[in-house]
Amino acid sequence: MLQLKNITKTYAEKSDGEVAALKGISLAFRPSEFVSILGPSGCGKTTLLNIIGGLDRYSDGDLLINGVSTKTYRDKDWDTYRNHSIGFVFQSYNLIPHLTILENVELSMTLGGVPKADRRKRAKEALIRVGLKEKLNKKPNQLSGGQMQRVSIARAIVNNPAIILADEPTGALDSETSITVMELLKEISETKLVIMVTHNPDLAEKYSDRIIRMLDGEVTEDTSPLSDDELAGEEALLQAKAKAKSERETDAENGVVKYKKKHSSMSFRTALALSAKNLLSKKRRTAITSIAASIGIIGIAVILSVSTGLQSYIDQTMLNSASFNYISISATVSQIPDIGSQGGAGGDAEGLEEYPENTTGIYPYEVEKLEQKKQKLDKEFIDYLENKCDGLVIDIAYSYSVDLNIITKSGDKYISVNSSNWNEALSNAEYLQNSYTVLASDGVTETGIPTAINEVALVVDKYNRLSTSTLDALGIAYDKTLSQIDYTELIGKEFRIVFNDGWYTPVQSGDITLYQPANSANYQAAYENENGMTVKIVSVLREREDAAASWLSEGIAYSPALTEQVLAANKTSAVASAQAENTEIDVTTGKAFGDGSGTGFPGMGTQTLTYETALETLGYTQTPSSILIYPTDVDNRELIIGYLDAWNEVNEGTDAAIDYMDMSSTMTSMLGSVVKIVTYVLVAFSVTSLIISSIMIAIIIYASVIERTKEIGVLRSIGARKKDIGRVFKAEAVLLGVVSGLIAILTTLVINVVINAILASLVGVSTIASLSALTAIGLIALSAILLLIASLIPARMAAKKEPAVALRTE
Repeated sequence: MLQLKNITKTYAEKSDGEVAALKGISLAFRPSEFVSILGPSGCGKTTLLNIIGGLDRYSDGDLLINGVSTKTYRDKDWDTYRNHSIGFVFQSYNLIPHLTILENVELSMTLGGVPKADRRKRAKEALIRVGLKEKLNKKPNQLSGGQMQRVSIARAIVNNPAIILADEPTGALDSETSITVMELLKEISETKLVIMVTHNPDLAEKYSDRIIRMLDGEVTEDTSPLSDDELAGEEALLQAKAKAKSERETDAENGVVKYKKKHSSMSFRTALALSAKNLLSKKRRTAITSIAASIGIIGIAVILSVSTGLQSYIDQTMLNSASFNYISISATVSQIPDIGSQGGAGGDAEGLEEYPENTTGIYPYEVEKLEQKKQKLDKEFIDYLENKCDGLVIDIAYSYSVDLNIITKSGDKYISVNSSNWNEALSNAEYLQNSYTVLASDGVTETGIPTAINEVALVVDKYNRLSTSTLDALGIAYDKTLSQIDYTELIGKEFRIVFNDGWYTPVQSGDITLYQPANSANYQAAYENENGMTVKIVSVLREREDAAASWLSEGIAYSPALTEQVLAANKTSAVASAQAENTEIDVTTGKAFGDGSGTGFPGMGTQTLTYETALETLGYTQTPSSILIYPTDVDNRELIIGYLDAWNEVNEGTDAAIDYMDMSSTMTSMLGSVVKIVTYVLVAFSVTSLIISSIMIAIIIYASVIERTKEIGVLRSIGARKKDIGRVFKAEAVLLGVVSGLIAILTTLVINVVINAILASLVGVSTIASLSALTAIGLIALSAILLLIASLIPARMAAKKEPAVALRTE
């Protein structure tokens, strides 16, 4: 039962102060009757209807719904009341234009949480009941006025409310259609309370059970008010229902059963659907807005594409370059000491000041005194390295200080071959095979890549050339006119690798035995000595034009197995054993260690031969002189560096700590820093356009709020909460953000194609501009978030609009 007790409503007017729209209205309504409210314009009819429907708030008095006062109602209680208990029928229909009539009718049930299948069924039944079975999927602008009013009635009754409020339902209809609408309302009033505001006394007299007349905010006549007995009976009935409800509730220990209506709410999915349909109904404006909003994102996307692509290109270039793509570990690290450690004319170095201001002279220090750090590249470290690098590297190349003693036969002559043109190949034959073209082979070797211990390959440059110095060093004859050398003259050429016992001849010198290395007088004897092995050229290799990296230098390439064989033979040789026993004298020259007999660096003084160096050269000490680690990619390079750093952390402060050099990281870090700085500057410019576009979007969304004010009123009238209204406009902003983000990404991809085409024609590189999928997704999300932020103020303004005021807005 609905009851009004001394309801007043005043409005504040700037010119007239407070204006009383309703003055002490007291009315009670039966659960089912057809009530018409008559009166001149401005007498308070619509205001009274809005207060009954919860669209407006009374200033004083009380509105009782089923005996419960509404004085303590909060916004969500009024929203639930409108959704579950009230159905509105408006003079101007107030249908949402971008929804079909079926969707218009469904909307209130969506807010009420009715399952989709159920609400679709009930909406169809309501439309069929008002005679619109054939119009279910039509838009409002495809219907006549009478049909739209019937849709409005279907929307009002579909949620099975207790009260139907009709504000001038026939005001915009012809007489015939008016009768149809009134017949529908009369039928509905048999089971529900129908309150109609009208200016047509004839229709009111014909169809109403009760007529209330108003004038200047007061009730002047009520043709069928509730008697005291009726009122008492209704109150008794309400009390009985309340008691029955109380009895149905169980004790808290057994589980409490609550018979409470669910608050109305709009899911974000529903808000998205409403917004999407609105945007689709204004395709041109949506497209223009999305394009405008995408400009800033396009700028950032293009910048990131070029930046990321350029960084990847730098990384890949470093990775593909054998000159840079390695981590090097040397057995001996030369360190120029700090000036402070040298002392000088001033005495103790501790007294020297960095960057002194008042000076009278200079302090000399000796650059020649290099500090030599001997690194411990022992079996423990090598085992750790190979274990951690398994699967992360192309290869790990170990270099040893042991000399290769090589002799070749050229005609009748025996020639010593300079081993500086001999290079150990990678153990990973697959990489070599992918990087080199086999120009000629012996037809026996399967791949042309030297893998067997007695196989070597001749490596030429990209022009199929070998320098004359290399040819001379290898003992390969050539015509002085530099005419072409046929492959057949090269394939099968043999070299003799002479081990220490075949190369060094013991000679007694006083009390000690010296070991004299082979010379031109006995090269033939060394060549024919059984302490050695023969290798031959089995192929001629040239780097491929599209090779990922250059692994081999010009000259002879041999397999790591050959190095292992030489090391094994030389370790047990007589000269190596003799040198191991004699720590004072170099047994190959007879000179004492440290007397300046060794070779030095020009301009850096003389670096003398040491006992340790002699053992390494003779192959007695078999620790690597250097290690080169070739990672498979940039990520694995970082992992390897991490493992080396972890080794150093464990061995910090001991001689097991290792110094290493990562040339690739050094170069990429320097170039990457430049790329980042340029990127940050350009992104800063793009952010400006993002801010401008966000402000523009905020203005556009505000304009949308103004345009959709009546829709806001309609949504509030069927139970939408304030936050639901805000959610609709936030959802619209998110959709615009996603669309503008997609436009930005597609545009960027096109621009990237153009950039790459231009770069390909200018510098031959066609993969600089590259946008990753993750970056694209991130930019779309950024676009959506920015537009969501831009919508916050307009959405808040929309949510604050009063439903009654919104419905009056045209």
